[in-house]
Amino acid sequence: MFSVSCFYKNCASRRRFFVTLFAFYLVLLSSIGLDEVGVNFPVLRSAVWFCYLIFVPGYVVLGLLGRGAENPLENVLFSVGLSIAFAMFVGAAINALFPLVGLAEPISLSPLVATTSGIVLTLSIFGSGTGRFQAPTIVPSWRDACSSPALLLYLLPLMSALGTELFNATQSNLLSILALLSISGLGVLVGFDKFISPKLYPLAIFSIALSLLYQRSLVTNYLWGWDIQFEYAAARSVMDSSVWNPVTASNINAMLSIVILGPTFADLTGVDLVFVFKVFYPFLFAFVPVVLYRVFQKETSDRIAFLSVFFFVSLFLFYEELLQLARQQIAELFLALLLLLIVDSKGNPLRRSSLFIVFAFGLAVSHYGTSYLFMIMAGFAAFLELAGGSLDRVSSRPRIGLPVPILVVVFNVAWYLYVAGSSNIITVIHIGNQIVGNITSDFLNPATAQGLGLLLRSQSTPLHIASKYIQLLTQVLIPVGFLSVVLRRSRMRLSKGYLAFSAANLILFLAGLVLPFFASSLNASRLYQLGLIFLSPFLVIGGVVVVKVAKGLVGKPWSARSSRHALQGFSVFLALFLLFNSGLVYELARDNPTSISLNGAIDYPRFSDREVGAAYWLKASVNTFVAADAHRYQLLAGSGVSFLIVPSNATSVPADDYIFLGQYNIAHEQFLAFHAQGAYGYLEYVDIASYTRSRDLIYDNGGAEVFH
Repeated sequence: MFSVSCFYKNCASRRRFFVTLFAFYLVLLSSIGLDEVGVNFPVLRSAVWFCYLIFVPGYVVLGLLGRGAENPLENVLFSVGLSIAFAMFVGAAINALFPLVGLAEPISLSPLVATTSGIVLTLSIFGSGTGRFQAPTIVPSWRDACSSPALLLYLLPLMSALGTELFNATQSNLLSILALLSISGLGVLVGFDKFISPKLYPLAIFSIALSLLYQRSLVTNYLWGWDIQFEYAAARSVMDSSVWNPVTASNINAMLSIVILGPTFADLTGVDLVFVFKVFYPFLFAFVPVVLYRVFQKETSDRIAFLSVFFFVSLFLFYEELLQLARQQIAELFLALLLLLIVDSKGNPLRRSSLFIVFAFGLAVSHYGTSYLFMIMAGFAAFLELAGGSLDRVSSRPRIGLPVPILVVVFNVAWYLYVAGSSNIITVIHIGNQIVGNITSDFLNPATAQGLGLLLRSQSTPLHIASKYIQLLTQVLIPVGFLSVVLRRSRMRLSKGYLAFSAANLILFLAGLVLPFFASSLNASRLYQLGLIFLSPFLVIGGVVVVKVAKGLVGKPWSARSSRHALQGFSVFLALFLLFNSGLVYELARDNPTSISLNGAIDYPRFSDREVGAAYWLKASVNTFVAADAHRYQLLAGSGVSFLIVPSNATSVPADDYIFLGQYNIAHEQFLAFHAQGAYGYLEYVDIASYTRSRDLIYDNGGAEVFH
């Protein structure tokens, strides 16, 4: 009777799914049809197509792989990851195949609509006809989803986004400050086990992550930052030609997360490509902490997992530096999903293997740096597991095994060897040669070991000095927590696979401190942020261990109540950590403010309407190089203008080149020049008179100038 009832229940769920799917298709196609005849409902089209693209294809594929996970959250997360992979792979496939049959513009609206909807519909019909489709459970408890705490969590990203829009319009940061204080308070409430139930922790994490991301990403109506300008230019080039050229030699051109995913979102949703990067990519990136929460929850406990993720999102790298790297945002989602599979010992082996293959390949085509590091991590982790040692005493849960690094290496080499002129392979060879060539002469040299140089860099004010030591404290607690687990000084028993990857990341951290040009080639801050995907729980574990040792030294016994108090105290510490990292402390104290979402006077690669207008003029009028300073050249890069960065010596700018001045340059009569020094350099403001004295002003729109 049980099997029969399960059969009918599954049939009923399939019928409900297919009725919903067909209704969804009607809305999808109607939204585009209405746009084509001039009846515009932009919010309708962008919302339904975005929801479809990030969930429905993956949900169908997951259902075809068999019974989903018992945990609804995992089914949602796997569906999102599969959907992103589906969009990239299908886009790459039609880009290669459609021109062979005479369709010269495969990356455009009609081919994308036909393939993305047609393939999913075909898979759905196949799954229904053969009985292979088993609808994964994704429905949460409606009582929890509609509770008062949940409703407040839904409002938090809205408050953050509205705060940034208010800041853009009026320069008032009041609402943004209230949002940051609310996020900090939310972390403390969880630490004290108040108001937010553990069932809502995933929603709370997503809400916090999205709030922090939108508070920064929505600053100005244009893209700000460094690498994202080049990513935008690559995606814009694909949209302009409606085809991706995989032969073009460029590291970014090999990244389907940029050249296929971005144009696919823009074409199907009807949203401008700029806002695809400012709104859609951060939304997807906000799933990374949720995946990590599920990983950490499996390894530790609900509250330790929450506090670990709270630390991960509180670090400024998450909502500042990573917002400038759309390709790494997508890569980290795949990396987190791979980690979830590694620590998962249950489920259908075929389903688990299939998901691993898809996510590993998705990582390979999303970001070369993250993929290289994962290969190194997987190699270290496999060696540590094969070597056995102290890890054997920790837990008997799932092993990694040698096939993992082999599979990842094959994916990476195959892709990077044949795409983008092997540009990525050449890059990694160059990095290796640079490290090997300098390892004997520059070992432990702060000038070439970027990690060590940043660690020793001095700060100018008491608050910034305090912030530096808070950061150092977190970095000390991580190895303390790791050693306490390995040496069984903590009650936590983490899986071998997880510990092996964590050990590999600690080794990479050490390499970034001592090896010349290692951290600078991969970027020390990105190396650290990536490592925290694995190491964040050890911060909380280390903090609890330190408190435990301190209590033992004064002769006080340790109990379950002591553990609760330690976590409560640590939640307060993390709230303070967020206030420093977000720049709120510096803004309120007027002490060298750092946040571009709280202070409009900070010089940063963010651009006004007139600066963007001048860049478009240059694109249309100038065919030679244009010199701009270290905070303005990114605008030229994103606009497709050939550029060079202003050198510290004015005579180094060729006489035939143009010079671009932005709003800050004009107001302060200064350029921000870059000085190379060892593994990293420094920025210095220099007077612009020596650069413009012998040149004529040929363009001036009141907010930007061009000299020649």
